Amino acid sequence: MLPTVHKRCLSVVFAALVGLLAAVPAQAAPSPKIKTAYPVDSDRDGHVDGVSLKWSGKVRGGADSKAPFAFSVKGYRVTKVVKARGKSQRLRVKERRECDTGGSLKLSFSSRKSSLKSGAGKKVRSHKIDMRRFDVPIPRITCAVRSVPLRSNGNLPQPRQSVGQPPSRF
Repeated sequence: MLPTVHKRCLSVVFAALVGLLAAVPAQAAPSPKIKTAYPVDSDRDGHVDGVSLKWSGKVRGGADSKAPFAFSVKGYRVTKVVKARGKSQRLRVKERRECDTGGSLKLSFSSRKSSLKSGAGKKVRSHKIDMRRFDVPIPRITCAVRSVPLRSNGNLPQPRQSVGQPPSRF
């Protein structure tokens, strides 16, 4: 059994150690960042109409249907941000008129415009990602363009069928 003086010294040293540990800020977990962003063609018409995101950690919230949006995608106009589920999230973008033949996106996220929070409840920090710099196989979306000769008035020929006749060729 320790003498009383030693017990007091030991308790003072222990209290000082606890005080030092309390004074040192805890190592904060890094804010989740976007790891991947791929184009999505949900209606399979050859035009990108969404972006699928994967975060490095779990995120909550982030649903938004009114501009200005926290996300911006180069070459596309974001129309809606869908609520995050775990580590994944979807963006809806306006389809472009021309065919989308590329598969790489350049995307930026601004925390000022977002209600997105990490799994620990902290606000997700702003950052950018350029998928063109990664050397991984990227899903490609391509358009099939059908070449049809135009009529002299500039209109496309329409198929015609008479009853009892074989189908006409345009």
